[in-house]
Amino acid sequence: MTGSGDSKRLVIHFQTMAARDACVGAAHQQFPDLVFHAHDPRQLWSSEDLQAIQVTDIPFFLTKENVISYFKKFGNIASCRVYSRKNAKVQQARIVYDSAQSIAQFDSQWAVYCFSTCLRVTPYHYTVDQKSSRRAFVTTLTQLPPNTKDIDLAPLIRELGAKAVNIPLSLNSYKPKRWAYITFPSQELMDTAMEQLISYQGHTLQWNLPDDTNKLCHRCGKLGCAPNQCPL
Repeated sequence: MTGSGDSKRLVIHFQTMAARDACVGAAHQQFPDLVFHAHDPRQLWSSEDLQAIQVTDIPFFLTKENVISYFKKFGNIASCRVYSRKNAKVQQARIVYDSAQSIAQFDSQWAVYCFSTCLRVTPYHYTVDQKSSRRAFVTTLTQLPPNTKDIDLAPLIRELGAKAVNIPLSLNSYKPKRWAYITFPSQELMDTAMEQLISYQGHTLQWNLPDDTNKLCHRCGKLGCAPNQCPL
């Protein structure tokens, strides 16, 4: 049971589609006031949710005014809330437009570059599975030159067919670390990219798995290099 008052709904789960269709198509005299129809999760969202996006990976040096200034180019913004969870390293935002058409492009576009930072954008009404699918194929590109920004890697990201890039920031200095998280839309594209030798500004970059980031040297970005023995 979800909702309340006139918005109350009873969601019934069937073992087969045929059983569901039989229920929807039949007359239920014992429930004359109920209307049965195939369940659409989007119907559980308010009209406001269907016009909203969730923006993540917003660094703390970007203000609410910065966010509004950038995202207003996609349509008229009805409301914008920028917030962060306790001990979070970055902020996120919920932006509501006055039309669902303003967020339509974010079904295929997963991120934007705002003030040199790549921000992930997801339609607010997406299901948990839809949101998870956008983080299913992630790898790391390490040994970046010092002070590399997300926007610097934008041409490479487009060439590889990736959807987003995020260079984490140091908690103490808030300077970019020496590696980037690269998000792909499929396993095939990620595997193809990781087979390539990537050179950038005289540096030969290395592919690694996200699980290995705790083993990366924060000075040079090399896997297995101890910071206290790093030559840099």
